[in-house]
Amino acid sequence: MQQARQLFRDFCYYRQHTAHVQQLKRERPYLRDLKETPARLKIFARMAKWCEDRQINPREWLYSLFVSRRWLFCPKMEAAHFQSEKHLPKFRKLQDFDLFKQRQADQAAHRIPESRFDSNRDISHAAEEAKAAYLRSGQVDQCMAVMAIETFGYHPRSKLCMRCPGAVECQRRLVQSVTFDVLALRRGEITSEQARAQALSRVQHYGK
Repeated sequence: MQQARQLFRDFCYYRQHTAHVQQLKRERPYLRDLKETPARLKIFARMAKWCEDRQINPREWLYSLFVSRRWLFCPKMEAAHFQSEKHLPKFRKLQDFDLFKQRQADQAAHRIPESRFDSNRDISHAAEEAKAAYLRSGQVDQCMAVMAIETFGYHPRSKLCMRCPGAVECQRRLVQSVTFDVLALRRGEITSEQARAQALSRVQHYGK
């Protein structure tokens, strides 16, 4: 059961990096994380056994499922998604293990015993890759155009944003797109609860 718990924690960690959850957290910064339940642990225990029968590292397999979806959506917690024979060829060819290795190193060094990705403050692996691609191709305007669904706009912790020629305009658009201090939230200066209070306060004010 310990292995199932580790896989569930991995799932929750990688889930926060997906564009879908990033968008949800951007709209609702108070969104809660998934809870560990016996039913969910059972699903991951079955997946671990399935991987064991095929001599596959279950943690690498789980990571590959997120990569195959290009970090847009997380795989559903269903046997059909976690035990997919069709995914085996993709898993065998997988080369992008950067985020997986980073998480492994963090845990091994005990710098972050159970590293938790905070989508309100941290930079997602997928968003940084997208920013890098647009910056390399000189498509700064396109990068800003898809901030709501892919790149999530200017981020004060992003090295890519720091050298982007469109950073100032991107920051302006980002601030105007929400009803709370998104930059303060991303810098860690306010909590998600405080951001929620700001948003509710403005909604109530406009409703008068």
